[in-house]
Amino acid sequence: MYKILTVTLLLIILVVIAAAFYVLKNLQKHVKQNEIQHIGGLGGVSKLMLGSFAVLWIVGLFFGTGTTPTDLADRVSSMMSGQMSEKEIAAAKIIFDESCSACHGDYGEGNIGPNFTDEYFIHGTTKEEIVKVITEGVTAKGMAAWGDILTEEEVDLMATYVLTLPTTVPENPKPPQGEKYAFEGGKWKHLPGEAITTNIITLPKDLKEIPLGGDVEKGQRLFNGILGCAHCHGTSGHGHVDNRDVKGIKKRYGDDYLKMLDYVMLKGRKGTAMPPWDHLSEQKLSDIKTFMVSIQQM
Repeated sequence: MYKILTVTLLLIILVVIAAAFYVLKNLQKHVKQNEIQHIGGLGGVSKLMLGSFAVLWIVGLFFGTGTTPTDLADRVSSMMSGQMSEKEIAAAKIIFDESCSACHGDYGEGNIGPNFTDEYFIHGTTKEEIVKVITEGVTAKGMAAWGDILTEEEVDLMATYVLTLPTTVPENPKPPQGEKYAFEGGKWKHLPGEAITTNIITLPKDLKEIPLGGDVEKGQRLFNGILGCAHCHGTSGHGHVDNRDVKGIKKRYGDDYLKMLDYVMLKGRKGTAMPPWDHLSEQKLSDIKTFMVSIQQM
């Protein structure tokens, strides 16, 4: 409340000074300069008022926005250099930790969502494109729209921060996804033919085989309710357009799809929200696998 009243008072004073300056400039055309020599002349008064206006305007700007001269200097410096200041990075990291790290990792290394630290991009490489993704989200991929949650300034800050992450080296980064780019001449240049659309998994030779022949209905109940698989994969496995659509595993992996089911169920998927289910009984694993085989679509 105090801040609002102070800013309002400053605005009123600025308006009064501006009005008085306008009146004095008009009087200067009609009053002889020697009539007020004792105060330096109308020209001197006008300059004094103009200076006062500028000073009060700057004070009001800093006070009203909560910006300090140091903040302004940092911002100008970062704009001139094209890099974020330490203060901006710290502010961005707070927002990232609160809003983004659950899906993209603490350092952008990827989790459920893609890795931000490599040279592969899915939804664009420019700040404008990243702003659009943050603001509107990507519903098909589970990316929430943050336009109604974060302010425009916060969205802009996050987009700038995300573009500082490529080529950083976090621990345990998620495998690349999307199109590969090279940073040349201050811009990301697309490299044709370098797309990675799925995570590459090397199936171990000694992988345990989950037997088929289980109960389809029990497997469906485990999948949709008891184990909560449907939370990520959708009711009865309809999923999304990415690899969470478990109805398309046979189509994606061909003759190896049964081994892929065994691997994912027993080992999970590193860098994603998929946990290993090797603690379940062999019967439950068989029921779930049998159910998933029954819903495959070609």
